[in-house]
Amino acid sequence: MTGTSGTPLILLVDDDPMVRLLARQALEQAGFRVEEAENGEIAVCMFDLVQPDLVLLDVVMPGQDGFETCAIIRHRPTGRRVPILMTTASDDVESIHRAFEVGATDFISKPLPWALLGYRVRYMLRSASVLSKLSRSEERLRAAQQVAKLGYWEWDVESDAVKLSDMTQQLLGDAGARATALRDIVEAVHVEDRERVRVALRTAAAGAHPLTVEFRAQQSIDNDPVWMHAQGSVPKPAMNERRIFSGTLQDISDIKRSEAQTRYLAYFDTLTGLPNRVSLSAQLEQWLSSARRHGRTLAVLLLDLDNFKQINETLGHDAGDRLLSLVATRLRNSVRQEDSVGVSAPDSALARMGGDEFTLLLSDMTSLDDADRIAQRILAIVREPIVLDGHEVVVSASMGISIFPLDGDDPNALMANADAAMYHAKDAGGNRVAFYNKPMRSAAANRFSMEMALRRSLERDQFTLHYQPRLDAASRQVVAHGLRAGARLA
Repeated sequence: MTGTSGTPLILLVDDDPMVRLLARQALEQAGFRVEEAENGEIAVCMFDLVQPDLVLLDVVMPGQDGFETCAIIRHRPTGRRVPILMTTASDDVESIHRAFEVGATDFISKPLPWALLGYRVRYMLRSASVLSKLSRSEERLRAAQQVAKLGYWEWDVESDAVKLSDMTQQLLGDAGARATALRDIVEAVHVEDRERVRVALRTAAAGAHPLTVEFRAQQSIDNDPVWMHAQGSVPKPAMNERRIFSGTLQDISDIKRSEAQTRYLAYFDTLTGLPNRVSLSAQLEQWLSSARRHGRTLAVLLLDLDNFKQINETLGHDAGDRLLSLVATRLRNSVRQEDSVGVSAPDSALARMGGDEFTLLLSDMTSLDDADRIAQRILAIVREPIVLDGHEVVVSASMGISIFPLDGDDPNALMANADAAMYHAKDAGGNRVAFYNKPMRSAAANRFSMEMALRRSLERDQFTLHYQPRLDAASRQVVAHGLRAGARLA
């Protein structure tokens, strides 16, 4: 075989020994290798065994004739593309037709032209090689299109007729299978996207610019929309040529789902499903713009669970995550539509800022009592017992509130002031609500400065020990005092 030695292998099938001898000599002189078979049955066995590059097959043989042998070889997985040159002393049209019907590549009449046989075989092998490469290329293209879910289409602008590749028909479903005109393809487009697709097609067909449009298909998979991306153009036709609009169609549903997942991860918290800090910042900026235009008030409520660290340390982080998820559900259910005027859903102004911290925006309040009433209700709901791993857990929360425009005019100021009020509520024992005032900001700034100073002192080893008591572990009483030389116990 060609793949083994580089020299093409010919399977010579003829019941006449003299014909086989002369044919072998002619083929070997032309540079081919030759295997022989004296009848059809042996030829099929030899074909399976040696896998020839070409079969030179006589039609008239005792038993299994050449027509039947050719048909059997064509049904072999490896015999579909092997060139078969049939030989016959008969030159009647009926034999020629039958030879091609059973799969012959070509035929040649006897007596064989020995001097030209090698050239005839070489030409057939060369043609078969080109066809084989083309076929492999088409198979690779089909495989690539299958993976990419990419199809091809043509539209005759004048007649409205369309030609669709197999993949395009598959992508369009039932509408694609029966499509003969462009209107049939448009019917496969989701009703809400059809007019946009029609406009894009008309504009591109007029030569304004190439077609590029995304749309949903009418069909869906598990109620999930199937998204398509169509591209195409109308090349300038030559004189008296028809205007043919050609392009591609690709299923981009996976890309759309990936984009949606990326957007979700960017704007939502994966643990609770609530909007995250980025999403809340955008919401707050939008609400502030509206509040400024209409002279309305806006409240930022920042909630932090009390002693949440103990839950993680006692029951583990998995239990802590479940607790956060349950608290988020309670918060979502507690925010009624009338508490968040102007939003499309009860939880659209609620977000998880990270850790055990949540934020709620309230718009268009009539008085500060509105924010206080809502905050107190939320704290009461959070305090309701929760069962985690068989343990009844009661958690409380501290909440700080800042008001626009009293406590700030921009998102950063309002968030910082709500945070300062929340820490004031914690310092006061937790489980309470605190409205922001200016002394809180000063206290928060002093606390931050003190924390930074202590961190720097630790890093620079600036602490000096002056007093160290000794404790009795059993009685927990101080039994001795350690004083540094020169230091005095007050």
